[in-house]
Amino acid sequence: MSRPVRALAADVVAQVLQGNSLDGPLERAREKLSRADDRAFLGALCFGAVRHAWFNRAIVRALLSRPDQKLKPNLEALLMLGIEQQENMRVAPHAAVSETVAAARSIGLKGATGLVNAVLRRFQRERDELRKTVLQREEVRLNHPKWLLKSLKTDWPDDWQDIVAANNAPAPMWLRVNSALQTRSDYLQQLTALPEVVAEPGGLAETAVQVTPPQPVTALPGFARGAVSVQDQSAQLAGALVAPLKAGRVLDACAAPGGKTGHLMERFGACDVVAVDSSEQRLERLKDNMQRLGHTVDVRCMDLLDPATVAELGRFERILLDAPCTGSGVVRRHPDIKLLRRADDSAKLKERQSTLLHNLFDQLTPGGELLYVTCSVLRAENDAVVGSLFAARDTAQHAPLAAAPDWGRATQYGRQILPGDEGSDGFYFSRIVKRT
Repeated sequence: MSRPVRALAADVVAQVLQGNSLDGPLERAREKLSRADDRAFLGALCFGAVRHAWFNRAIVRALLSRPDQKLKPNLEALLMLGIEQQENMRVAPHAAVSETVAAARSIGLKGATGLVNAVLRRFQRERDELRKTVLQREEVRLNHPKWLLKSLKTDWPDDWQDIVAANNAPAPMWLRVNSALQTRSDYLQQLTALPEVVAEPGGLAETAVQVTPPQPVTALPGFARGAVSVQDQSAQLAGALVAPLKAGRVLDACAAPGGKTGHLMERFGACDVVAVDSSEQRLERLKDNMQRLGHTVDVRCMDLLDPATVAELGRFERILLDAPCTGSGVVRRHPDIKLLRRADDSAKLKERQSTLLHNLFDQLTPGGELLYVTCSVLRAENDAVVGSLFAARDTAQHAPLAAAPDWGRATQYGRQILPGDEGSDGFYFSRIVKRT
């Protein structure tokens, strides 16, 4: 018999509070549950508690006899989950309390059951007054760290509130139709066979389909044979915006877990496509994805921060660099970013991004093109990085994106999609050509 769902959720959220990402612990916890509804409830609990962490933690602190009391991570996580159930989920108040108290016993917190019971019941009684008090603080009201709010206000003074609202909403499910196997309209027709599912074509990417409500991949027609992949609509633009090429070499840098690699193979199968990443573990996921899609790809584990190592790759006509970043454009899909990232991360990542961009640009053939992509909305990681290349390389030339898009916002060196635009995640794109 598996542990109660709330006990598993407390374990997962506690790991996030200790600095781990949400995805891995949640996936391992899901594997311990046999029922689909239990797995769905687990996901809702964990995502909700982390997404609304500032509110949940502020309420917990307000309800403790000593607000500065140091709590064990699993106890704080459990209390956050108890608040989340009552504040944002359709859980009956008595069940939220009693089941959370039971979960405390299950995870070895028998001595804290009285505290859990008292805190959650007091929240029921004093909810309105408590909310009024904690919501006076902007970071609690908006469930964002102060540093990120400041950055969004600076970079997007007219849009920051919309970005915050999008970040705090659940992400929709987007699919990328394998255009090498079928048309999007044909696949939309296949989805009509799924009961109570609404499928709509995306407005940004020609291969994109939005599915509501989200479905397990095993329920998607043709998923096992590579007819479709799960990928946000904005992320699909990365593969779509790489300029056409009939023959030559294409590099997918920072390629894992392989969504963009698969898309490149669908578009450039006749070319020599090389996929590189610095993580062996993440590359295993890429290889699994390529096997499902039926692609044979040259996969290499390399440190692209080392120019000598990058030089070993040789020259390429096309390079896609999906650079590591703060992930500030995909917060709704990864709410743990708000807890795990720090104010100085953007500056640190800018140095890494610039090194990657300079190293890879040097491997372009004359006349070749590099598409610089991030899932960030922070200008320091986008235009500032691209601008540093133009300042250092006189052969680097900014060019309009190949598809001449009218979506997103024009920036100095590219285009920016903000979270929620056309239902998509936040992504930045810049096209760089090497002069002959």
